[in-house]
Amino acid sequence: MEGEEGEQAGGASSNIIGQFGVGFYSTFMVGNKVTVYSQSAEPDAGPGHVWESDGTGRYTIGEAEGVERGTKVVIHLNDLGKDYADKEIVQDVLEKHSNFVSFPIELNGARMNNIEAIWTRSPADVNTEEHNKFYRFVAGAWDSPKFTLHYGIDAPLQMKALLYVPQMESEKFGLGRQEPGVSLYSRKVLVLEKAPKLLPDWLRFMKGVVDSEDIPLNLSRELLQDSALIDKIKSILSNRIVRFLRDESRKDEEKYMEFFKDFGNYLREGAVTDQENAQGILKLMRYESSKDEPGNVCSLDEYVARLDEDEDKIYYFIGKDRAMAEESPYMEALIKNGVEVIYSYEPLDDVVFQNVAKYGNKQFISVETSGVDAGAMADLPAEDAEQVATMSAWVQETLGEAKVAAVVNSTRLVSHPAIISDQIASGAVRRMMRMLEEDGQDIPPQQFEVNFAHPLFQKLAVVKETDPVLAGLILDQIYDSAMVYAGLMDDTRPMLTRVAKICEAAIDSSK
Repeated sequence: MEGEEGEQAGGASSNIIGQFGVGFYSTFMVGNKVTVYSQSAEPDAGPGHVWESDGTGRYTIGEAEGVERGTKVVIHLNDLGKDYADKEIVQDVLEKHSNFVSFPIELNGARMNNIEAIWTRSPADVNTEEHNKFYRFVAGAWDSPKFTLHYGIDAPLQMKALLYVPQMESEKFGLGRQEPGVSLYSRKVLVLEKAPKLLPDWLRFMKGVVDSEDIPLNLSRELLQDSALIDKIKSILSNRIVRFLRDESRKDEEKYMEFFKDFGNYLREGAVTDQENAQGILKLMRYESSKDEPGNVCSLDEYVARLDEDEDKIYYFIGKDRAMAEESPYMEALIKNGVEVIYSYEPLDDVVFQNVAKYGNKQFISVETSGVDAGAMADLPAEDAEQVATMSAWVQETLGEAKVAAVVNSTRLVSHPAIISDQIASGAVRRMMRMLEEDGQDIPPQQFEVNFAHPLFQKLAVVKETDPVLAGLILDQIYDSAMVYAGLMDDTRPMLTRVAKICEAAIDSSK
């Protein structure tokens, strides 16, 4: 019996995998003929049948003797598809795409899908050993996960997710940028391995699976038809992961800090690139505080809770370590007046604070900028306004406009003679300035904040009249020292030659 191949009308469940026979049609991509044998399980059903087609639009069907109960599909491989006669190739395909299918799949008598889709079970029913085994499978790892997030939702879409945070972060070992680690399934069938758009890029360290019946597929199963749906999944998952990590930080702060030390830069990347979750990510950050003991850390929520009600700024200092922070001239007035500052020893935090700008309604302010309100230093002696004006003009003229954009009388310095301020972003701008300097361009002129009440400037006002050359050398040394404190000078060798000249002048004057 011959006939034309017809189309099936789609029903209410048109999104279900297999509805349109895509898998069967694909056999003609690797075979030049397909033969199907079938025998009913009903008693007295009569002889079996055989169906055969070469994929050109026509088929034959007829009775067949000796057909066992069930259905057998025989693909006569073409030259392009002959590799699928290789057991290892077929095994790789089955393990990749159908490892979690509920029905047993056998290859040469051996079952291929031996790993259970534990994400379909209730979280309470999955034990640690099962999670460890599954994590090692999906992550290709040998360790155990640090954190496990297993949950499901029915609205606004149906989705189950089983996600893991690894014990260690691999990028810091120079192994290159990680690929996304979460695969997308629909009814336990793989849709997209290591799906690149399923999570924001900053969450690429996560491992696991996401399964949603709401996902429509195209013929290749490699591209998703509805990007808006994937965006919705991404939004739900990323928000849930941020909340999950916050919960974990509350449950076990010590364990969370182990995670933060390893994965903190991913969070910093997320705060800058993921606007939707930036504020939630900032809740996960931890810093030392000028008002706490060394080694202790606090969250931004804890910092804000200690602020006065009318205070709208979060002050921060970024440096190599705490000693550097507490010895910095930028900190002395803040420390003296009891203004709390968070200390960060990670330069990327500067990028975070500058890009996010605010935490809630509190603005991030670097202590190295001119926007610091450290409070008036009550014990500073009153300066003669005319002398300050005269000295300011001399400093500006001596250093020149190429170096100094403006000379400002500082009210926040105590033991230091001067600092560089009015930097838009301390760390980020410094790196940019260094790159420009390496290209042969000058560092843009800076604001020079001078403590004219400092004994050095008081004496310099006299020396500039009696020995203008020495006064110029001393002023250059003060300026370069301020540049060093600001992190804007990489090559300090010119300072050494100048120090020798100043010492020589000092010895001559003492004779």
